[in-house]
Amino acid sequence: MSLIIDKLKDDDKNLSPEFLKDNENLLKEFLKEFYRQIIRIENYKEFENILIEWMKDFFIKKNKTFKMILKLMKNHEEKENWFSSIIGFFYEYNIDDDDDDNKNQYQSLDFYLLSINNEKKLISLYQVLNIIIGKFLLSLHYYKNIILNKRNSFIKEFGNLKNGHVTSQIQFENFDGLEINLRKDEIITIEKYFESLDKDFNDKDHNQIEYSKNKELIELNNLGYSYQYGIGNEKNGYKAFECYLKSSERGNSSAQNNLGYCYQNGIGIEKDEKKAFKCYLKAANEGDLYAQYNLGICYQNGIGTNKNNEKAFECYFKSAEEEYTFAQYRLGNCYRNGIGITKDINKAFRCYTKAAEGGNLNTQTNMGFYYKFGIGIEKDITKAIYWFSRAAENGEKVAQYNLGEFYEDGIGVEKDLVKAFELYKESAKNGYSDAKFQLGYCYINGIGTEINKKKGFELYNKAAGKNNLIDISLLYRNDEKISNDLDKVSFWYHKAAKNNKAALYKLGEFYELGKGVCKNNARAFVFYRQAAAKGDVNGKYKLGYCYEHGIGTHVDLKRAINLYKIAAKGGNSNARKRMQKGDFR
Repeated sequence: MSLIIDKLKDDDKNLSPEFLKDNENLLKEFLKEFYRQIIRIENYKEFENILIEWMKDFFIKKNKTFKMILKLMKNHEEKENWFSSIIGFFYEYNIDDDDDDNKNQYQSLDFYLLSINNEKKLISLYQVLNIIIGKFLLSLHYYKNIILNKRNSFIKEFGNLKNGHVTSQIQFENFDGLEINLRKDEIITIEKYFESLDKDFNDKDHNQIEYSKNKELIELNNLGYSYQYGIGNEKNGYKAFECYLKSSERGNSSAQNNLGYCYQNGIGIEKDEKKAFKCYLKAANEGDLYAQYNLGICYQNGIGTNKNNEKAFECYFKSAEEEYTFAQYRLGNCYRNGIGITKDINKAFRCYTKAAEGGNLNTQTNMGFYYKFGIGIEKDITKAIYWFSRAAENGEKVAQYNLGEFYEDGIGVEKDLVKAFELYKESAKNGYSDAKFQLGYCYINGIGTEINKKKGFELYNKAAGKNNLIDISLLYRNDEKISNDLDKVSFWYHKAAKNNKAALYKLGEFYELGKGVCKNNARAFVFYRQAAAKGDVNGKYKLGYCYEHGIGTHVDLKRAINLYKIAAKGGNSNARKRMQKGDFR
């Protein structure tokens, strides 16, 4: 491994420090975006081509070349800690480097391992991303070169990893029956923590000196963070608490905030909301923007103190001024709902827009809903799709589901059932139960994919929180005996798969009322229409009701009246009463 470090140190030094500094933000952006690209890749056999094509587009937009970016990374002062994994990728695929091709391909593995086996303390987001990227690229390298070609040597080769557990929230992907650890969660939890350190470190006038003086405290705090989230260490709440306590006692405000979080949530210590509040208050008074935000949460919800909306607003305002997106979102809620301040819808949406543009996934998704339904703002489907797309690209499950609906129905975009299916699949994989039901429905009815009823039934059960295969007895039970709403939805989805018209009607009700699933008028309309098409009189009445009131569709009184007449003749009392009342407008 020392040969690799020597190679990094001996690389071309022709780039001036000033030039490197000017490109600092570009390299940071490239590292973050490279990470975001790899966690979205599903076609592992073509991953290198996908990444290289993406890089081409990225560099064209930035007016850079592969060769220039490689040189910038190799000459960066943090090349070993931040960029060794991507340099390894460049070497493995011979991307614009003048050295011997075979030598570079061989050394690429050492570059991946350099990032993973680096035992330096974690003090930067970019260090963490380098570790994740290295593990991901190494896994994919073994998949292509070992699993596909040398299956028997996989275990031996993978043994080079010193750390069996590198990052928290690891998910498992299955490659031909062999499991490889891959990082699939978002950057945001880590990013919000490390961004303040980057800000402190880059302030030339004062903070860089303070950073050096307090390096030991910062590293102790970071060690606590690594124990809390299992980054580079096994998760251990008690050790995390101890590190935060020691660092905070010596004046580290970030550790003081983290200590408050431990007290609030009982991490490594008995839960104590009053102590949590005191920690947040102390850290906030010392200027910690995250503590300021947490203090606002305490005031708004009465956590460890009396409720005080005015103070909550003040805390959110101070934190939002420091560009903290979660605080900007909360501040928007305050303006929108008159919490601690006079209502002001315009200011609310300015706050929401700032938070969304700053990358807050929940706010991006909410912006999608605001524009989709015209909540507090003029309805705009194009903007709704834009915000859902922004959030969906970064793995937000609700946004993925809603974007899928636009593609399924062809609203605001060209109808694309395959795209809709893929979005539902991603949302379901991320744990959204509504998407699991819809994905199951797609499999059973062949929407955007081939019909696969077995998979469909499995998804219905998973959506209801059951991992077993279809319970045949479900189809012969009365839903009045089922207490859980999710079980009821699963029950009727199973029956609907048998083209049961009553089941289609019931599903329409669930979506109209938001029972067991999120309220969704468009989907309710579809199920009522299907039930009506199969002759269900209740479905015909409800379909008429939808046309009369514009529920999930446009208003069409002529169709509504016609459907009411048919339903009334079929014996539906609600339709009969509606016809007797008249006065259709």
